Amino acid sequence: MATILEEPVTPSEEDVKLARQSSRSLTAFTGHRITCTIKTENGEPVEIELPSAAVGVLTQMLTQMADGKAVVLMPINAQLTTQQAADLLGVSRPFLTAEMKSGKLPFQKIGTHRRIAYADLMQYRQKMAAESNAAMDRLVAESQEMNLGY
Repeated sequence: MATILEEPVTPSEEDVKLARQSSRSLTAFTGHRITCTIKTENGEPVEIELPSAAVGVLTQMLTQMADGKAVVLMPINAQLTTQQAADLLGVSRPFLTAEMKSGKLPFQKIGTHRRIAYADLMQYRQKMAAESNAAMDRLVAESQEMNLGY
């Protein structure tokens, strides 16, 4: 099972300032492979090469931190607890559990615990967003037909 960060990383005020500077500098290199020099605690330089995908992810992470937002790094094959999944969707755990029981959200049972694949959760979120948008479109169309002025 893939591991995830247990807690979101919430930036301090100093982190926000540094992330803002770093993200601005790194944005120019998005989509490119880069080599960075890092100084160790004893001052020795160590070169590391970052793949272009990692540069993009790092830039996105720094941009979120620059806005003061907490971030979590999660592999696509992560198995989430019901609470982690509910937090990602911004819903209550009981609501999420009801969606799982109704078959709208696939899950696995590991012992007595339910686990949701991150990929399945993202598919569910996209489906719910599409259904919500379709419902909104229907309401707009109906209000226009009824000349409600919306």
